[in-house]
Order: sequence, then structure tokens, then C-alpha cells
Amino acid sequence: MNLLSKLLIVVFAVHLFSCNKTKDTILEKKYTSLDSLSVDIIKPSNLENTNPDSSLIFEAQLTGKYVTDYNGLKTVWRSDKDGVLAEGKIASERIFGKFRLSKNIHEITLSIYNELDSVIEAKIKIYNLINLYNIEKSANSNVLRWTSCNDLNFESFKVYRSETETFYDSELLYTTLSRSDTTFADTSIFLGRKYYYKVSVNLGGKESITLDSETRSIVAGIFITVDYPIAKIIVDKRRKYAYGLVRPKTLYDQNNNGYGIAFINLEKRTIERKTNVYFFDFDIDPSGDFLYACTGTNTIYKINLNTQATADIFNINSWVHKIEIGNNNRMYFHLTPPTSGGTRFGIYDLVNKKELTFLSTSTDFYNSYYSGDFELSDDNIIYHSESGITNAKVTKLGTTNDIFSILKQTVGTGYSSSIYYVNQRLFCGPSVFDRDLNLLGKFINDKNEVTIEAVSPDGSRAFGWGRIYNTTTFLPTRIVPAYYDIGAFSDNNTLILSKSENPFSYKDFTTNIYFYSF
Repeated sequence: MNLLSKLLIVVFAVHLFSCNKTKDTILEKKYTSLDSLSVDIIKPSNLENTNPDSSLIFEAQLTGKYVTDYNGLKTVWRSDKDGVLAEGKIASERIFGKFRLSKNIHEITLSIYNELDSVIEAKIKIYNLINLYNIEKSANSNVLRWTSCNDLNFESFKVYRSETETFYDSELLYTTLSRSDTTFADTSIFLGRKYYYKVSVNLGGKESITLDSETRSIVAGIFITVDYPIAKIIVDKRRKYAYGLVRPKTLYDQNNNGYGIAFINLEKRTIERKTNVYFFDFDIDPSGDFLYACTGTNTIYKINLNTQATADIFNINSWVHKIEIGNNNRMYFHLTPPTSGGTRFGIYDLVNKKELTFLSTSTDFYNSYYSGDFELSDDNIIYHSESGITNAKVTKLGTTNDIFSILKQTVGTGYSSSIYYVNQRLFCGPSVFDRDLNLLGKFINDKNEVTIEAVSPDGSRAFGWGRIYNTTTFLPTRIVPAYYDIGAFSDNNTLILSKSENPFSYKDFTTNIYFYSF
């Protein structure tokens, strides 16, 4: 071997040593060993039922040998159904991902690679199949909608309802074998009650699986909540409004949150209280422009319904507790009764602003009418129903020439009170009379006479004891699922119901005002 050959061999050996040393240096600096590391997916949990209509947050934990430099590691999230979900670098021992998966049963794999493509992995299975959407409610139902299911092993959907979040008292409401049947209206609700719902999807195959949606809750019914009681509701025929008398139903009880008149917007379902005065009764005049309210004393308020402002306050000679406005510019009133005993009626001239001298054809008019309520016909005839005494009378009173006269009188039922004059018929207690107090029929349910509490504007329906009745057959047609104190028809197919509670103090109230359509 000559000298030149020897020199070439030496140079090659030195170069080879140098390259090996460089590679060893690179490996020593860049290579991250996975031998003592492990990874776990901690969110979602294995076999968890997830929402297919939202992005899912994934979280994994890298544990084992302490690693200070994660730059050499990379992650790959995969689904066996959707493929690669994301790739990226690792910044710390906590690894996060956010993905939206297809509706399916997914096996999720998280792979962690180092510089040499060595790998460690974690796997979970999740059920991304069913989502119960936010519940929609109407005046008489709760409507549920959920996602369809395309899994080949689909067997059924089942809808469950409970009054507790734990579902220990749950009831099965609905079962369907159709994978595309994803809507259910729960019409068996009770107004004001909170319900919890969930939908289960049942899968067959080798192993039967039942997967529950998330739980949704809702308080049944369309309602407004206020912090004062409502004693009476009347409906404005010209506007989409009703007016509530703000006070306890029982006279002389107290309310810490004030009194007055509540203006109820029937279209927007909003309410506003105005005029902080304790009113006993109110009525809208035939023009529909003004509402008159009496205070139980001799003071009367006149409220402009177009502006919702007080137009006038005036005093009359008598203390009155019930009023009706005639179409002859007269205000008819019933004097505020004493603790016991009866009182008379009177007339106030709204044009000349004076109380008319009391005139009658009988001295009995001075003290013969016990509390109760009265209505005024289109021709200004008074129909009065007594209350507070047995065999309470129903009386038809003429007012021709501003002189009171008894036209007819009949015995009512027990302690009857409220009275309604609608389309030439008189509703009083369980009884229906014609204009001449001839009995047309009675409302009966389970052999019990039913006291009517409201009548529809066209007179075709009546409401009492939690039921709606046909006023021709006198038979119940619908149960109204609500606890209530008072009710009124806002139209022929809608009831306004008010329910007050004062569980903590007899002076503090919470009232729900429901709008129930049927």
C-alpha cells in the first residue's frame, strides 16, 4: 500500500468517526423517549353519551417520566368514523382538542409520536347519537324535539318525564319505533309545574344499549310573575289588554307591595302596575275609553285607557264597593255594606257630576241587598246576586227615569256571589237564567252543582271548578290543568288565570298570571 492510499484511508476513517459522533449528538439532543410515558383521555369519559349537535372538548393527561421539552412530540387525534380529527405539537402534559363529530358511535384514538415515530396511544368509545333540544312551550303543552338516529341497530326512542332532577319518579310518556319520529308534544302538563325531560335511544345488536340524552327542564305554561295579588280581572274589548285589580281577594287583607290596577298586555304578555290605590271594584264604560274604579269610600277614579293615566278623581256622597257604568252616562253603584246587613243601590250622573237623589218604588231598597255582585244590561237593568247569606236572592231591578223598581226576584243557590250577563243570559252560581230570571239550566259535574267563575265573550263557554263547560249542554268539555284563584276569558278560546301564594308572610305575595289557550 503506497503512501497515498494510506492517507486516503486515514481521511475516510476520520470523516466516518466525525459523522457518527454528530449523529449521536443529534440523537442525544433531539430524541425523546416514550418508554416511561403513558397517556390517558380523561374527557369525555369512556362510553360517555355526548351531544352530536355541538363541538366536544377533549382532554388528555401525559404521565410518567418528567419531560422538560415537548418540542419533539406530536399528537394525532383520530376517529374510526371521521378519520383524522387534528394533528399538533404538545405544549405541556395536558393535551386538549375541540372537535365536532358525526352522529355515530366513535372510537377515539389519541396517538403521541416522538422523533423516531415511536408511539403511545389512548382510546375511548363515545356515543355521539342523541341530543334533546331546548324545550319549546305553548299555553297548553311542552314540545320536545331531538336528533334522529341512523345507527343500524336502532330500535326505539323513549321520552321520560319527572318532577325531580334525579328522575326517581320518572314516567314514560312516549315510545316510537321510527328513527325519524323526533317530536313529541306533552299535553298532560299542569300549569306552573316544573318538569324534567330526557329522551332515550335504544340500540339492539349483539348487546342492547340504552343511551340517554341530556336532561332538559321547563316550567309549564305561558305566564307572568308579579309580587302582588290580583283580586279581579276584566278584559278590554277594544284593545289587546286586560286589567287586574291589585289587592288580596279577601277585602281588608294587606299587601306589602302596594295596590292599584295592573295593565296586562295580552299580546306582549307583559304587565305594569299603575295608581297605588286600594280599589274595591272597577268597570270600563261603554265607549271603551275610560275605566272607573271605586275605593270602598266615596272617592272614584277615572282612568283614560288610551293614555293609561288618571283623567279625574272625584267624590260622591256615598261610600260604594261595586260599580257599573251604563250607556246613559250614569254610574250605578252598590253602597259599601256594613259588617252584617244589606244596603241599597244608587246612581251618579257622570255628565253633571252629581249623585242623584235616591228614588224607588219600595222602601225595601234601603237595606235589602246583601254584598254580592251586580251586572248591568244594555238597557241599564240591574241584575244583583247576593252573597254571605243562605238562600241568597237574585234580583232584576229596573232603573227607568232613575227610579229603582223590583221587576223580578228569585232565590239563588247558597252563598252565590259573582254574576255575569252575556248575550241576553245571566250566569249566577251554577244557574243560567234568561233576561226575565227564568231558569234555563244548571252546570253539574259528578252530581255537584258548579259555581261559574267566568263566561266567554260570545257566551258559548263557561269556566268553573277548573273546567270549561258548553253553555248549551251545560256539560264539561275540558279540564284546565291549573291551580288558580280567579279567571277571565280574554277571548272565546283563551283563559287568563291568576294564582297568588304567600307562604312566608300573609302580607307578601307571589302571583303567576297564566294565559291558557284551548
